[in-house]
Order: sequence, then C-alpha cells, then structure tokens
Amino acid sequence: MIASLSLPRILRVGGGAVGELGDVVAELGLRRPLLVTDAFLVGTGAAERLMATLRDSGLRPRLFAGTVPDPTTDSLDAGLTVLREHRADSVIGFGGGSPMDTAKALGLLGVRGGQMRDYRAPHTNLGPALPVIAVPTTAGSGSGRPLSSPSSPTVPRTRRCSVRDRRSCRSPPSSTSN
Repeated sequence: MIASLSLPRILRVGGGAVGELGDVVAELGLRRPLLVTDAFLVGTGAAERLMATLRDSGLRPRLFAGTVPDPTTDSLDAGLTVLREHRADSVIGFGGGSPMDTAKALGLLGVRGGQMRDYRAPHTNLGPALPVIAVPTTAGSGSGRPLSSPSSPTVPRTRRCSVRDRRSCRSPPSSTSN
C-alpha cells in the first residue's frame, strides 16, 4: 500500500510559536487574513489575543467566529460572506476540528466557488485556493492537517502552514466534541 502525505511547508512548534504567527503570515506576503475560530475561543479572550498579535505585525485581520460543530452549508455561507467583504488573502484556522475544517473549506470555496459537496472525496482538487494556516488548540482529531484529510479536499499547490503552541491547547468543553 502506498500512502501520500501532504505536510505543511512551514511548521512552527513550541511554547511561544503563536507569537510568531504574524511574522509567518507576513513572510508569505499576505496582509488580510481571516481568523476562523469558535465562540469558546472568543469567550476566553484567546481569539482577541491572536488578533492583536496579527495587528502588531502590521496585518489587517478580520475575525469569523461563526463555526459550528460539524460545519454546515449555512455556517460556510456566513463565513464566505465575511471572507469576501474583508477581501481576505488568506485564512487562519484557530481552534479544534470544526474551525480547522471551516478554514479549509473557506480557503477553497473563497476562490473556487460552489458548495462543499462539489469537492467531496474521491474528488481531488488541484487548486487554486487561499493559503490556509492552521493553529490547532486540540490534539488528536487530525483536522489540523492542512487540506489533506480524506473528508476534505486536497489542494497540493497552496501555501500551507501550521503553528503549534502547547500554551494555546485546551480541553474542549464537555458539551462539544471539537
């Protein structure tokens, strides 16, 4: 059996890695990221701290916190509206599996259009898509893998990054599975 892996081109791991997120985005030549997260991380203040990090790097981020467990067409439509209004040039997924999946979908749909069902496996998408940067706050689901999980489209020609900082990791609230 042959396995095909698609790994991030840039990987920052370790305490304080989140503080370098603005530098990672800027080094990629990006200026207008859309930060995709959930209400939990907004409520803890973590999303605003990440937004401040991005602003401090001279970027113009916008926040979308409308992710839901197991993202729906409606939640993606709301995210696409924000993405387009902001004229985002990249997407940052910040959180557990649902924000990661939402960010990957927005990166694809923001450029390609259509609905997610148009890109379901076994369809292989060869791009283009907006660059997606993953900042996972949970471990184990695999959703932090940039655009390569079997349930999401594969986009091998987009810029992919992952920033992992153990200090940003959290246990999900008992009422959710993210």
